[in-house]
Amino acid sequence: MVEDMKQFLSIAVVALLLLMLSACVESIAGNPEQVTADYIQAIQTDDADTFFGLNHITARRLKYLTFGTDAEDKEALKLQVKLWKEWWRVSESDYDVTHRWNDRALFPPGAETTIGKAYQYKSVGSDRINSEYLKGLKTIVPVDVTYADKSLIFEGKKVASARFDCILGKIRSGKNVRIYSHDEQWYVASCLIDSATVKYKN
Repeated sequence: MVEDMKQFLSIAVVALLLLMLSACVESIAGNPEQVTADYIQAIQTDDADTFFGLNHITARRLKYLTFGTDAEDKEALKLQVKLWKEWWRVSESDYDVTHRWNDRALFPPGAETTIGKAYQYKSVGSDRINSEYLKGLKTIVPVDVTYADKSLIFEGKKVASARFDCILGKIRSGKNVRIYSHDEQWYVASCLIDSATVKYKN
């Protein structure tokens, strides 16, 4: 009888936790679509500072560097930004996920972009609690791109149009030791091409 009660309580606790997690991730906190739009605009207008502030890798690095208060930390911050800008100016124009500033090749000036509605990761595997938790930390924003004069080069050919899945994540803020699903600030981690949507120029 006691064991049955313990099992019942355990199931009830898990069910309640799943319900709470589901409630947290039914709606996506913040505005990942606007972050994606601002990110692309920064690329197209050559606004490196805004790009660094919205890119997941560089924004996280900037946060850590700005925690420092002494002169050495501030000098390290200036040097880091200077190096990023040098790399930014010579970034490649071909699609290559190994390039540091790969997204610059995806959204050149003159390209028309349409930002789709953000959606969450689907639960994968048998660990539903972990899957639901992941949903609150990452989201995907689809972007349709039509190229004008300057085209993306993909598989050696000029692209006329394609869709990209931009993956956004979060960064720990302030003294928080965890990232929470209700945190509203998103950062673009990467944009991956959907090869099935690619149309090439004649």
